[in-house]
Amino acid sequence: MEIVYRFYEPNQGLEEIQAHLYNQVTGEKATAEQIRARYETEKTNPKFVRYAFDENSEPLAYIQARKEKKSFAIGYPWALPSCPPEVQEKLFNEMLDYIKQKNPHEISYWLKSTWKDQISFFTSRGFVRQVEGFGYDFDVSAVSKLEIPDQTFTSRIASDDDFDLLLEIAKVDEDLKKVYTEEWFKNYFKDKVLPDGHCVLVFQDNLIVCASAPLKEWPDKTEADDYMILRFTATRPGYINAWKTLIIDVTRECVTTGWTEKPLRVFADSKTEVAGLLEELNPVKVPTYDKYVLKDDSMEK
Repeated sequence: MEIVYRFYEPNQGLEEIQAHLYNQVTGEKATAEQIRARYETEKTNPKFVRYAFDENSEPLAYIQARKEKKSFAIGYPWALPSCPPEVQEKLFNEMLDYIKQKNPHEISYWLKSTWKDQISFFTSRGFVRQVEGFGYDFDVSAVSKLEIPDQTFTSRIASDDDFDLLLEIAKVDEDLKKVYTEEWFKNYFKDKVLPDGHCVLVFQDNLIVCASAPLKEWPDKTEADDYMILRFTATRPGYINAWKTLIIDVTRECVTTGWTEKPLRVFADSKTEVAGLLEELNPVKVPTYDKYVLKDDSMEK
């Protein structure tokens, strides 16, 4: 079989192909629009996404990588059953070699706990689990009745006049500012978060310290996702302890809205301070994604 390899190019229909390949293998519901928006936002290096086609131009597989400051994420080579194993190997090995040339501090990938074949693929190549991720499921009605543990925090529902506050808290969040631009924040809050409503702002002495909003439906939601999520979280450094107030008030907003039939799932790494705070609210703990890191002595320390 003759194999044709291509790097990513916008406006070539490759986002549709990528969504199809990923969904066929995983059962997820990724969309071309989501992929396109992410690549535009992150200004993705075309060489970080590569596709394999057969001699009839039928797609077989793809792989993608991502730069995160001095670290890189390398994805699994998602492939259809008709794809020869050596094509997957070539996609992965050449992408890994390309990343290593950039002297990364770390190479990693987040793997769903149920992806046994993918976990085996990575661990057989020297990746080890570094972070265990969980979904913390909260009974909305029960949590909404809890007392706010720290009375120094106040909260309220955001209005259209709070655009600047949302932009402020997003720009100081340690995780968000690594990934998104100020322009992306502006569009997201103006076009989605504020029009949809239900956004909770948490303050201490009139300083915004935390914000989030519940989301009942989202584009890539599957039938198995029988829960609500937080559409974003933004926290000012040094104010992680505001999360208890945030979660309780988000569940209260869910009750006010009538969203009580499904739990609210909050994602966190098991060893983080956030996870410890969440566990104090007695959620149901569900395994989700774990971070696997390549152990390679040749990489920069």
